[in-house]
Amino acid sequence: MKAINNILFIFIFVFIFSSCYKKDEGCTDINAMDYDVEADKQCDDDCCNYPDLDINMSLISDSTEIDTNTILTDDFGNNFIISFLRIYLSDFKLYDENGNQVPTQNDLTYYKITNDQTKATTINSSILKYNIEEDVDYSIGEVLERDICNSLTFNFGIDSIINHSNTDKLSTSSPLYIVSDSMHISISEGFYFLKMILKDTNSVQLKEINIFGDKNLTKITLDDTFDFTARENHTIKINIDQKSLFSNINTFSDNSESIIEKLLLNLPSSIHKD
Repeated sequence: MKAINNILFIFIFVFIFSSCYKKDEGCTDINAMDYDVEADKQCDDDCCNYPDLDINMSLISDSTEIDTNTILTDDFGNNFIISFLRIYLSDFKLYDENGNQVPTQNDLTYYKITNDQTKATTINSSILKYNIEEDVDYSIGEVLERDICNSLTFNFGIDSIINHSNTDKLSTSSPLYIVSDSMHISISEGFYFLKMILKDTNSVQLKEINIFGDKNLTKITLDDTFDFTARENHTIKINIDQKSLFSNINTFSDNSESIIEKLLLNLPSSIHKD
């Protein structure tokens, strides 16, 4: 009888305790910045915060950052200045040592016209517009897994579907939003992937270089180590080496078409991680 009473007591105790116990809600994803080791119940959707991934870009010459006042010298001894430069890069992806894509998240909204109606479409992708006159970090999303990556890929230019989308309803925060120095040509022709103005040292314009068109979309791969194991925001510093970019280009005598051809040839090898 005593044994039965003891069992009954334990049962009642466990029942009362369990009914009073309230599970701790929190972020249970070990990859998140706000991972709660004491939480035993996942909080509501989107409660976890993941590390931001930013890109900081610079145009350099002999390891020194250059701007619109820097006097440069081409391979033929001509002095020139890059007075204006905008470049579109897009679709950034990370890969681990096994070639598996490391998940990132960035909501990119664009508008396409279907049956005379403009419809918003949101995808997981990223676009940045580099401006030589700015020193800013460009956000390309969140890193959803703590990992060591061995390569970063991205496109010079913009994917065809987005390149020919409607720009009328874009928010001002969109990298495709039309501003005074717009890179947008038209829906049929899309955006300039690169827009550059070269001048001599007397500020006389030499060339205006415009690269656009789906055929010029170029994939770029940076093979390097990118450590995302820490629960913190990350910034990748990327440099464009001006001497590599302008290799074999005569800024005075080459016509614009020749310069464009050489820039496209030189571009992939001129970009590297700092």
